[in-house]
Amino acid sequence: MRTFASALVALVVLLAGAGEAHAVTIFQHTGDADPVTEGWNANNGGVAGTPVNDAAFGEPAAWGIDDSGNGFLFYQEVPNAAELAAIATQGWTMTSRLRVASTPTSTATVVFRYSDGVRGYQMSIGSDAAGDPILELDDNATPQGFLTTTLTGLGNGYHDYRLVFDPNAGTASAFVDGTLITTGYTGLVSPSTDALFGAGSSGGVGDGHWASVQFDIGQPVPEPGTMVLVGLGVAAAAAARRRRNAVA
Repeated sequence: MRTFASALVALVVLLAGAGEAHAVTIFQHTGDADPVTEGWNANNGGVAGTPVNDAAFGEPAAWGIDDSGNGFLFYQEVPNAAELAAIATQGWTMTSRLRVASTPTSTATVVFRYSDGVRGYQMSIGSDAAGDPILELDDNATPQGFLTTTLTGLGNGYHDYRLVFDPNAGTASAFVDGTLITTGYTGLVSPSTDALFGAGSSGGVGDGHWASVQFDIGQPVPEPGTMVLVGLGVAAAAAARRRRNAVA
């Protein structure tokens, strides 16, 4: 039994390693640094980004983008040929830690997105009168988008927003603070190839404070089946220890 348990644990470790993609970060924004100094290209429509001290919300250093209701400011990065090839086979993950500072906004105009030259996968965030985030996933199929939902009770603090693209399924999944919100997101038609974040007016005022933005090649979320196997391996190891103690 001891040999069997050891072999099972070894198999689980092997499968766990295979079931989790090891993401590689290629673009990143951190804190109150001007994204241009980090390699991002600014697409400016009359809006200036500024450093923000949001210590009251747990983030003393962030970058503020306020579209003032009629302007825009987006920061863009473009993958090179080798990175595009890796993205095509491994997928990608884009994560933003941000706070929507304007309350309320009539539309979700704080945006981050990745476009692959054919489809764009865009998460837009606004807020309601209580400061709770309004989350939109934009598409071309329905007037209201693929998904529009208010995350009641989360409040107007910083939250981790994430899109994870699975190249096998050809769809993305959306997470907020580590919780899966939806999956099967097919995106919208987009001819550009870039990773992008910022704010642009669409009838509302988008004031976003960005503590971090990260674009990774790969999918860092373990598959559910892998987590089940890990649990079986841990249980087998514990059972083997109990048997050894009982014999001793």
